[in-house]
Amino acid sequence: MTGAKRVAVGRWLRRNWLELALLLVLAAAGLWLISAGREIWQVVRPEPTPTQAEMPAAGASARFDSQRAAGIVSFLAALGPRTAGSDALAVTAERIEQELHASGWQVETQSFDLAGVSRRNIVARAGSGPPIALVGVHYDASPLADRDPNEASRALPAPGANDGASGVAVLLELARTLDLESLPGQVWLVFFDGQYDAAGAPSAAGVRAFIDQTDRASRPPDALLLDLLGGVAQQFSIDPAADPALSRQLWNLAEQLGYGGWFAPEQGAGLELGQTALQAAGLPTAVIAGSNYRAYRTLQDTPEQIDPQGLARVGRVLQAFLESRGP
Repeated sequence: MTGAKRVAVGRWLRRNWLELALLLVLAAAGLWLISAGREIWQVVRPEPTPTQAEMPAAGASARFDSQRAAGIVSFLAALGPRTAGSDALAVTAERIEQELHASGWQVETQSFDLAGVSRRNIVARAGSGPPIALVGVHYDASPLADRDPNEASRALPAPGANDGASGVAVLLELARTLDLESLPGQVWLVFFDGQYDAAGAPSAAGVRAFIDQTDRASRPPDALLLDLLGGVAQQFSIDPAADPALSRQLWNLAEQLGYGGWFAPEQGAGLELGQTALQAAGLPTAVIAGSNYRAYRTLQDTPEQIDPQGLARVGRVLQAFLESRGP
């Protein structure tokens, strides 16, 4: 640039410095708004939740969606503690029924009383022909976080993200993805209420109510109970009170699907989910439950503790088991 041009540019800058400053401020503000807008969207955008609009057409099959299952866990946890008589528990039951109807399942409820409070099981059926299996979870959560490391927190209700919500998420996603037209028989999905009594003790009252209200001749030949499915790096061992043959069948299938590292083929500590009552009623029962989950019945049992891929592994094992099983 020649000396004359540099002088001309300098004069122009002196005359127009205010306009240039305003342009620089506006440009900086625009960049900030774009960046801030992106951050705000990341914060306020809704998590994927189980909505009617997300459900595929009835009868359609799809791959088990780990993120959708995790979204269901987040939705249920956000409702608040799912304790007896709470709005959160009532909304959970209503949402379960809506999702099942949207996925093409026949739904009925079983009412029962527990310590003076009305409770209800939700029983869904799909497929035709003789029943081939029952898969059950509980959807209530403990009214006490009695295993919390903070003693002052133990009288508070547990969030129940893994304890209850993870099983519901897997079953609802399974209901959506099973190919109902090609099932080899009738499948029952049962959502039990009353796993916990008012004092927080595991009671499996919903399982006992199901046994009392279901004709023995019409029940499936065996049952699977699920709980605590989504813990990070969760490994499942065989429940010592479960049926050995049915358990081996499931664990072998998990091995064939490449999930052997998460399904340990040995017995480990178990949780009482109603398997004792079911087996006494003549239903051989297997249990898939993460009995060593550290946040069990604590305030730390939140969606942040859930591994979506862990939910998917269990869901895909169940999907393969049900779709390939003969009556």
